Amino acid sequence: MRVLFVCTGNLCRSPFAERLFRVEAEKKGLSAVADSAGTLAMEGQTVPEVAIDVAREFGVDLAPHRSRPLGTAHVPRSDLLLGMSRAHVEELRLVRDETGALGKIALLGTFDGGSEEIPDPIGLEPAAFRETFGRIAACVAGLVAELRRARPRAGAG
Repeated sequence: MRVLFVCTGNLCRSPFAERLFRVEAEKKGLSAVADSAGTLAMEGQTVPEVAIDVAREFGVDLAPHRSRPLGTAHVPRSDLLLGMSRAHVEELRLVRDETGALGKIALLGTFDGGSEEIPDPIGLEPAAFRETFGRIAACVAGLVAELRRARPRAGAG
């Protein structure tokens, strides 16, 4: 299972989701690979300090992350494509159609029982990052639980 998380700049929401997903999937014994990209990202930008600091509060290290633009190479190798907003989902659909990829596209926000978009905290106070990262954490937990139900561990039951 390959999961791609997408936001706008690939500077806080999608890298946070990617790294948190890796941690949670490993904890739950889920065999999955995660990546992230941004629809308007420039290659190689560093994560803002406020995002790094708040991510640490959630046990996630964003310091090594460098932004990556969404490209046609990401989409075909992903089984599940998750956008933070409806605009990201639409961009993913365009790239998927262009590449002929088969991956399922959804809003990450649907995995915590809601259907709302996950707001971008860039340029806001640390409290906005905490709120956004908390929402992403709830969504990632829901996503991992759903994937585990769909793909039981080898040797289980």
